[in-house]
Amino acid sequence: MPEIPDLEYIRDTLNWRLAGARIVAVQVYQPIVLRSMLREEPARLLVGQKLQRCERHGPFLRLRFSAGLSLICHFMLSGRFELVEAARSQRPRHPVPKSACLALEFELQGTRLIYHDPKRMGKLYLVEDVRLAEVPRWSSVGLAPLSPAFTLTAFQSLVRGNRAQLKSFLVNDENLAGIGNAYADEILFEAGLHPKTLCSKLDAAAIKLWYESIGRVLDAACREVRWRGEPIEVKVRDFLKVRNRAGEPCPRCGTTIRRAGVRGFDAFFCPKCQPVQGKTFIDWSKIK
Repeated sequence: MPEIPDLEYIRDTLNWRLAGARIVAVQVYQPIVLRSMLREEPARLLVGQKLQRCERHGPFLRLRFSAGLSLICHFMLSGRFELVEAARSQRPRHPVPKSACLALEFELQGTRLIYHDPKRMGKLYLVEDVRLAEVPRWSSVGLAPLSPAFTLTAFQSLVRGNRAQLKSFLVNDENLAGIGNAYADEILFEAGLHPKTLCSKLDAAAIKLWYESIGRVLDAACREVRWRGEPIEVKVRDFLKVRNRAGEPCPRCGTTIRRAGVRGFDAFFCPKCQPVQGKTFIDWSKIK
């Protein structure tokens, strides 16, 4: 799923390319993903709307339109946006793949913003701005890691006394909004913390290191994704150090990177650089 660095890049790209542009056509290919919270037909409501700006709210992207309407995008596992330039008049229109669920065509020479979701797990909510709190999970998102509110004191208050495992804590949007599987693994590797360690096992120094690692990893990833400048549908992850690298040598110590399940999520880690705090069923330090 798109995580904070991906969402930041998509938001900035859409603001650069589409802010101020008006929608001239709407195609709904998979109605199941479009949840209108209004009585009128969504396509009819969106045509003529001008995109004022795109905003990020935790794992959500919000397309704010004129007349007090917003399209809230929760990408979930497989949702993604694609910007498609209109084909020249002498060429046929670019075919729409089966994964396409919704297409918004803008007045900018027919540029289209297409929402793809082959698994149909994501959700798009068309809602009046005054009713944003009614969007599922919108009001329950936790602390924003890139915001001024993300202070060490605020983070300490979330962690202390929490019985969750570190990986589970990070991917829970009610704790920190917008961190998913990939960057949770990278953050824990940066901090030298095992994904199965309990939050309650960390002392003040470890909590501070964890907090600082969140900022470093996300800042560096945002810069890297922005520097690559790939199309917004491309998920740039090849620079990550441990995610999806089971069986490869740790970039720090050379120990084989391992994969383990953590409360329904998978976690990639170095058993030497990230020793577990407390007992687990498997002694990862003895596995070669």
